[in-house]
Amino acid sequence: MPIIDLKTLLMIPINQLLNLLFVAFAFVLPLSRAGIVFFSLLIILVWFLSHEKYKRLKELAQSHAFQALMLFWLYTFVSLVWVESHNWMDAIEYVFTYWYFLVIVAIATTIEQEKILSTISAFVVGMLVSELLSYGIFFELISLNHGSPDNPTPFMNHLDYGLYLAFTSLLILSRLLYEESLKYRFFYLLFFISVTINLFIVAGRIGYLAFGVGFVMLWMHRFGYLWRAFGIAMGALVVIVSLAFNLSNTFHERVNVSLDNLQKLYYHQDYCTSWGNRMGALIIAKEIVAQEPLLGSGVIDHTDRLRAIIAHQYPQMECLSWFEHYHNQYAEVVTSLGLVGLVIFLSIFYALVRMRFENREFESIKVVFVSVFLVGFIAEPFMMKQFSLALFVLFFALLHAQYFIEQGKR
Repeated sequence: MPIIDLKTLLMIPINQLLNLLFVAFAFVLPLSRAGIVFFSLLIILVWFLSHEKYKRLKELAQSHAFQALMLFWLYTFVSLVWVESHNWMDAIEYVFTYWYFLVIVAIATTIEQEKILSTISAFVVGMLVSELLSYGIFFELISLNHGSPDNPTPFMNHLDYGLYLAFTSLLILSRLLYEESLKYRFFYLLFFISVTINLFIVAGRIGYLAFGVGFVMLWMHRFGYLWRAFGIAMGALVVIVSLAFNLSNTFHERVNVSLDNLQKLYYHQDYCTSWGNRMGALIIAKEIVAQEPLLGSGVIDHTDRLRAIIAHQYPQMECLSWFEHYHNQYAEVVTSLGLVGLVIFLSIFYALVRMRFENREFESIKVVFVSVFLVGFIAEPFMMKQFSLALFVLFFALLHAQYFIEQGKR
């Protein structure tokens, strides 16, 4: 197969080149931090060179979800006004994390209709590669710089990978539920099973929870918000979890550790466990909201406030003093940006939920996307982390692109 040289690449029309870059971006998403940065920058650069970049910006600007997202970014930037001067550089770096939002603009305004499913498929193929490597680590067939047989995560930490696996598993399930071909349904069923097994051999507990909630929401969305559908979904989920508990040592251990954490927290006020850390951070967040409810402490300052409150009021939580964030997206937002920031942040997902798709599969993808992220935010500020933020960016953009096509705005 001939290799495309740079000269040939430059001869490709810009819009066609962009669509190829979107597919490449989706593929590398679960595989490479450097790849995410490289293709994000390249997409933004090429999009700026496009002659048609302004034609569809108006449609995107009319999206309530996109408006809320941009308002959240702008408000985060404005919050620098009440950040202590010695934290400005770190705060600016914090705000700059959201530069990936520019990729949303490029994808949502430029991707061609036939490339939307191709881009989703590229992401799934990237996850398949990641999954094969994960199984290779688990069975000790290969050894990488990241991951171990007890926690086979090839490229990212267990929390991020758990989120990816939960999302991918439910993405495949949504395809399975709407596929009419028996041959493809069998393939999707096998893929769903393999990804779900992979989820339960990785130590990311929030992935388990996101999968469980997303599974029930997706099932009820497909078969109706009725008690019968809910009962069937819960029954199926109980079977999956029971099998995982009895067959996966990792899942079994993580459940037992969680129960032990909760017992130590309840009976001994031990905040130095994983769940204890998170509960302690929520207690500190409550103190900050009580003192600075509307605007919060400002980005970066909010972690300084955490350490100060621990030192003066909660010495038993000293083990939380190393925290660089609150290990909870909602607490992260409300402590740094106040209730105003939290309302803006939640309005992003409220607006997404209100978007209606004629394509039933994309309606299901929306349900999966919103469910997995809203649950995932309970355990980690995923909007601050590269892998999870890139996942958010890709599917936020693809949902908007499909929505505009269905609305006849393309």
